[in-house]
Amino acid sequence: MKSAHIVVLIIVLFLAACSPSIVRPATREGVFTPVIGTATPSALVTPISTDTPTFSPSPIVTLTSASLPPSTDSPPPPTLAPPDMKSQTNEELGLAWEVPSGWPEVTDPMPAEDNVLYRQAWANTEDMLQILSGSTSQHQDALMVLSVRVTNEADSSFPPPGSRQQVTPLDQKVAALTVSGVEAAPFSLRLSYTLARSPYHYTLELGCLFPAEADSATQGAAEASCRELWRRISWDFGICPLPGRPIPLPESWQTVADEYYGYSFQIPSDWYEQEYRSPDQREFVTDPAVLTQPRSCRKPNGFMGLGLSVSPPGNFKPADGPDRTGYTQLPDKPFPIWIRHQDEAGSALRV
Repeated sequence: MKSAHIVVLIIVLFLAACSPSIVRPATREGVFTPVIGTATPSALVTPISTDTPTFSPSPIVTLTSASLPPSTDSPPPPTLAPPDMKSQTNEELGLAWEVPSGWPEVTDPMPAEDNVLYRQAWANTEDMLQILSGSTSQHQDALMVLSVRVTNEADSSFPPPGSRQQVTPLDQKVAALTVSGVEAAPFSLRLSYTLARSPYHYTLELGCLFPAEADSATQGAAEASCRELWRRISWDFGICPLPGRPIPLPESWQTVADEYYGYSFQIPSDWYEQEYRSPDQREFVTDPAVLTQPRSCRKPNGFMGLGLSVSPPGNFKPADGPDRTGYTQLPDKPFPIWIRHQDEAGSALRV
C-alpha cells in the first residue's frame, strides 16, 4: 500500500513540474485573454491592471429561416439497407457465390457471349433490358446487374488486362478489375473478380448504371451503394473442391505425439494440420483447400478430417466423464476407449 502511494505522489509531482503554466496578461478594454505557454520570467510579465474593467454590450443578432439564404444543394438520397444474400453453388464446375435475395434472374435477355461454358445473371429490377436498351426515358434508381461466367482457360486470358492481384477474406487469390466511364458501357461502373484453376476461369461481375440526369450528390451515393454491395457479394465468392476422386491408401505415416498431455497416434504423411492450434486442440484434414472454401461449398467426396481434444478429468461435467450416449467401448485396450459411428444425412461419417 505504501508503494502505491509513492507511485501516485511521483506521478503528481511529475505532472506539476511538466505542466505548462498559465500567464494572465494585462487587461485590454476589460477583456482577459489567457495565454498557455511555458513558464515566463517575472521580468517579462506585464503587471496586472487593477482598474475596474468595463464591458461594452454587443448587439444580439437572431437568425431566422427567412433571413438565411436558400440552399441550392438538394439533400442526399437516403442510404438503402443492404439486402440479404442467397448462396449459390455449381458443384460440377466447383464454384460458389452469393446473390441478393429477391433479385430476378435475367440470364436469357443478356447478350450472348462466345466461348462461355456457364453463365447466369441477376438484376435488381425486371426492367433491366428496357433500361440498358434506352427504351425508358429516365430511371430514378441505380440499375445493378450481377453475373457469373465460367470459361475454358484456353479461351480467355488470365489475369485480365488492367487487373490487379488481390486476396479475398477467404484467402482466395483473385484478379480484381474496376472499369468506369466509356469503357464500362452500357454501365457506369463495372467491378469484377476472376479466379483461375485449371481448366477453368471463373468471373464474378457487378455492373452498375447510375440514375440518368442525376446531380453529383446522387451520383456519389449511387456509386457508394454499388461498391458496398460489391464488397458484400464478393466476400463469399470462391472456388470449391471439384468432385472427389478415389483416394488411394496412404503409403507413409507420421506420428503425432505430445509428452506433456500423454498421447501418441499416427496419421497419413500427406495430411495437413490446421494452424493456430495448441497441443491440447489439434485438427488434421486431407485437403487444405477446404479450409478456405466459401461457406456454401460442400466438402468433396473422400474428404477426411481428424480432431483431437485433450481435457483433464476435473473439467468434465458430469464428473464421470463426457457424454458417451451412442458410443461403444472397444475391448482389449490398456485404457478405456469408446467409439461411435455417425452417418450425417447419408453424406458424411463421423467416428
